[in-house]
Amino acid sequence: MKKCFFLCLCLMMLTSCRQKSVRISIKNPSEVSVKGRVASLNYASLLQRLHLDSIQSFQLMDLSGNQIPYQITFDHKVLFLINLEAKESIQIIAKAGPAVSADTICCGDYYKWRADDIAWENELSAYRLYGPGLEKQGSKAYGYDIWSKRAIHTPIVAQRYTMAKNNKGSFHDDHGNGMDMYVVGESLGAGTSAILLGDSIVMPYCYRTFKILDNGPYRFTVDVTYATKVVGNQILTEKRRIRCDAGTYMNRTEVKYEGTNTSLDVISGIVMHDSIGLIPINKKNAIAYADPTGHNEKDGRIYVGMYSPQADKTAVLKINNKRLEQEGIYGHAVIQTKYLPESDFIYYWGAGWQNGWIKDRQAWEAQMKDEIALIDKGIETRIVK
Repeated sequence: MKKCFFLCLCLMMLTSCRQKSVRISIKNPSEVSVKGRVASLNYASLLQRLHLDSIQSFQLMDLSGNQIPYQITFDHKVLFLINLEAKESIQIIAKAGPAVSADTICCGDYYKWRADDIAWENELSAYRLYGPGLEKQGSKAYGYDIWSKRAIHTPIVAQRYTMAKNNKGSFHDDHGNGMDMYVVGESLGAGTSAILLGDSIVMPYCYRTFKILDNGPYRFTVDVTYATKVVGNQILTEKRRIRCDAGTYMNRTEVKYEGTNTSLDVISGIVMHDSIGLIPINKKNAIAYADPTGHNEKDGRIYVGMYSPQADKTAVLKINNKRLEQEGIYGHAVIQTKYLPESDFIYYWGAGWQNGWIKDRQAWEAQMKDEIALIDKGIETRIVK
């Protein structure tokens, strides 16, 4: 009888322990209100506090008992969306139990049939990275491409590729959800990184290999590796990790150059199709630009921006190539840093569209300032009890 009572007591204690809930504090330390922004928790720490293992599910919920969907990333983060006013703090609850599924907002894919494109999007913008298939064709497009997107919260990129593959229409025309009208060509496009050798940009061309690490619902992450090349007297291999989250116009990109034993001048550049599009935001390490690209006036402008806490300065590098000038490439607006061996260069880049959420230059200037503030002072989360 005593033995049975002892076993029952142990079982009750174990059950009580596994049913434990914890409170999580979430704070917005910035002066910017956020809506649908990604917040993150450490997955291992949360499981430990809940006395769960990785095969057991858990719930996140607000204080009214409404469940909050989430995503678990390849690097063991729990992502969920949050709305917070400037300086506001709230709490949510985590406990064991079946999680609810989330609607996909941020995602991407590899399109072998389209010359090895990698394309991705969130609810605000879409982007494309050129692959080895394009390089084999002899086409020269070095930088990131922008796929403008109307004010539509659902993914549209896969639909555009399917339409093009089935000859149902070109994604260079607007079929109601936006279009690909941005001109990259022999440039860094919307914010690609490159080495600056003297006053010349060493263009990176197309990626060689890739691996998609996260694919929604709230984060898309891809690793890409570029072909080894001789730069000066060094043999270098460039690797990038590109991350796109829901709720932001900025992609986070982490660049590493393997093989270097000296410092490198590294830039991230936005192609300038005119000399008047720069939007001053009074930062030594950020650039905003209003691109004139468009089939006609009704297509609207594309607004592009970059920021890096690591960058030392900004500059405009004029193109010294008559052919490219005739093709409409004026130069590049760049942020620049001194890259040290075995380090990472981390910067942020992205775009908005006049026919989407960004209506004019002033709106993009304000958005860029908000993005910078939220990068510098991101959403803070902490398990409190």
